Amino acid sequence: MSVFTFLSRSLPPLINIPGVTSTLCISQKLLRLYGLIFSDSTGVYAFGPEVLRSLRKLESLVDNNMLQLGAQRVLLPTLGPRHIWEKSGRWSTMQSSLFRVKDRLSHEYCLQPTHEECITNFIACLNLSYKSLPVLMYQITSKFRDEPHPKHGLVRGREFVMQDLYTFDASVETAEETYRRVKTAYSDLLVNLGLPYLVASADPGNVGGLISEEFHVQADVGEDRILACSKCSLKFNSELKGEVASSLCSLQSCPKVFNEVQGIEVAHCFLLGERYSKCFDATYQSPSGSK
Repeated sequence: MSVFTFLSRSLPPLINIPGVTSTLCISQKLLRLYGLIFSDSTGVYAFGPEVLRSLRKLESLVDNNMLQLGAQRVLLPTLGPRHIWEKSGRWSTMQSSLFRVKDRLSHEYCLQPTHEECITNFIACLNLSYKSLPVLMYQITSKFRDEPHPKHGLVRGREFVMQDLYTFDASVETAEETYRRVKTAYSDLLVNLGLPYLVASADPGNVGGLISEEFHVQADVGEDRILACSKCSLKFNSELKGEVASSLCSLQSCPKVFNEVQGIEVAHCFLLGERYSKCFDATYQSPSGSK
């Protein structure tokens, strides 16, 4: 049996939509005017059939990219119990951006914006051998963030779909190698999508870690300001302090004259070190049997 989808059966474009004004960015305005997305709450959107099909195609491309990297797909819970977020310290440090809920017994949870705590707690329970490392696991799920100023439609919302990848290694050296492989994988994905991008050093924020690099697509509606050196390859987010950013350049002759561009962050890589594995006691058995 053949199944066909006809354009004529698609949802018709809407004519008069409340909230569609000239102040919206072009993509948000078009998506709303043609009935591709709909919002009944600020920063939260329903996807129509065409947008969902596009999202599934993008997920397929990401899946293929992760398969080549050697990563395995998992599904982690949306609800994160308070006690594991307190272990990492982020229950308090991310207080303003976490959506929090209570069950009927008054146990507290958050709608998880990322899953470092959850995946590390999971790995800690497996009692892995060194032979199993490195471990690479990823998911593509809805995330939640109590964004104070949602804007530009899908660019900055309170509920959003995100792919997050977590890796676990036996040493700093192998972790750095995995980091380079992951960074290359995301670069390849953006090239395959035909998106010109730049990579900028950035503040790791509440996620933490030793290295933090963002992938940006240049756009006028981008809220990030990326400073690019006119001579060397140095690029960094303007949120980094000047002295810290300048120290990233190893060229003594560099004039450190920067051009500013606006960007939308589309990916972010962190080298976390023991930021989460230590507080969750996520260890592995070495060849000698020690942890």
